[in-house]
Amino acid sequence: MAAARTAAVPPPASPPPATVNSTAPARVDASLNVGTGTHADQGPSAVRPTRRNAAKFDGMRPRRHSRRGRWNDGITGHRRIESEAWKGSMSHTAITACRICGNPNLVPILELGDQALTGRFPRPEDPDPPVGPINLVKCHDDRQGRACGLLQLAHNYELSEMYGETYGYRSSVTRTMREHLKAKIERLISLAKPGKGDLVLDIGCNDGTSLSYYEGTGVRRFGIDPSAGKFKDEYPSDITLVVDFFSRARIEPLLQGKRFKIITAIAMFYDLPAPLAFLTEVRSLLADDGLLELEQAYMPAVLEQCAYDGICHEHLNYYGFAQIVWMAERAGLKIVELGFNDINGGSFRVLLAPLASPYRPDSGAIEAALRAETARGLNTLAPYQRFRRDVVQHSDAIVRFFHEARRNGKLVLGYGASTKGNVIIQHSGLTRAEIPAIVERYPPKYGLTAPGSRIPIISEADGRAMKPDFFFVFPWHFRAEIVEREQDYVNGGGALVFPLPRFSIVSRYTVAAEPVRQEAGR
Repeated sequence: MAAARTAAVPPPASPPPATVNSTAPARVDASLNVGTGTHADQGPSAVRPTRRNAAKFDGMRPRRHSRRGRWNDGITGHRRIESEAWKGSMSHTAITACRICGNPNLVPILELGDQALTGRFPRPEDPDPPVGPINLVKCHDDRQGRACGLLQLAHNYELSEMYGETYGYRSSVTRTMREHLKAKIERLISLAKPGKGDLVLDIGCNDGTSLSYYEGTGVRRFGIDPSAGKFKDEYPSDITLVVDFFSRARIEPLLQGKRFKIITAIAMFYDLPAPLAFLTEVRSLLADDGLLELEQAYMPAVLEQCAYDGICHEHLNYYGFAQIVWMAERAGLKIVELGFNDINGGSFRVLLAPLASPYRPDSGAIEAALRAETARGLNTLAPYQRFRRDVVQHSDAIVRFFHEARRNGKLVLGYGASTKGNVIIQHSGLTRAEIPAIVERYPPKYGLTAPGSRIPIISEADGRAMKPDFFFVFPWHFRAEIVEREQDYVNGGGALVFPLPRFSIVSRYTVAAEPVRQEAGR
């Protein structure tokens, strides 16, 4: 709950002679025609499971451990490292049926291995966060036509272990996110036209960024989030903040018989073990003329962009539009609007209202979105199997890059201590030997470490003083903002490595990009 919640390109050769204008802006999006790995055609057998899950994830090759705790993946020959600190196992339970429709036919899709909780950043003296498997399964046709097709994690985890003092997300860190949330709230205000004294609720309110944009409207603001306690002192006194997981029982006693005019659930709806029950409870708290907006990662975009870094313990479900339609019909809600954006690597928003509300559904947009998903073959297994192959190729590309960087004596620092980065680090087996430190803008993270790898997190100033050859950018979905911010670094000879949606390097000389997927092989 972000707010609840909520590749083998070697380092560039030595710089060319100093005839290049060092003040020229970095060029972007030039293509590099290189290979995509040693096992692009190996299919499902190329994915790496843990031993205990190898039987269920049929055909996936288990790791082969050496006596020193290192392992060879058995595919590319690359050596990877498992942290000696990974001792505690988190509480988790394997699901036996789809979280939405109850279909017991769950087809294994991808296994990212056992990882320390990716959203928690321990202090150096703290034990590592507990470890749990990250396995992806798909609800597939139950031969009766009732399966919803949800892509989802194969386990539920103990929520109390995932959200706490060292949970690392904060909504207001980037300009891109602040502007996105501001535009969203302004749009909802223009549609719902809340009056003085009307109620609004943000589920997964985090640091209160979204709620701050209602300032001056006269509405009564409510927020609920289990990780918001550390931001409590920053909230204005007129916002009612509940530091807890959402439930109707927790919110309703505060309302004095009223209902909400606007409810938002941004980047948290995919965190729910029972999403249909959540929608039903939210509907009961919504005024008859109220609006509910959901926004979350768009599953087809995850597949197309190979965005496996967003697959982590806290994000249990990966929705297409079809799954939202399935649930809305059963929760007494109609879809009024839908839209797509580039936030977090590709998200979609859905605006819902009670069936009896005056809002009219955008039937044309709804039907077009459903047709587009059908055309992509999302009701078959082919796109998911292709995604699995893409992940393997991409992981190899990352390992090759760091191998070449070390061989050539290049210093690579991580850029942006994030949940997504922790997934990449742990899945690729990166350690302090490859990434001595991760630079970060958010001061409360200084001095903490990345889970599993225990790579230290330092300030941007300290990182720049180390004069790195490369910044390996984990929040790649803020690419435009980061390239703009880092023009001085790039013009001074540094390079930015963006791992996704295709592995690319931005420097003052050129941009090299390795496609994750060879188009001819699709």
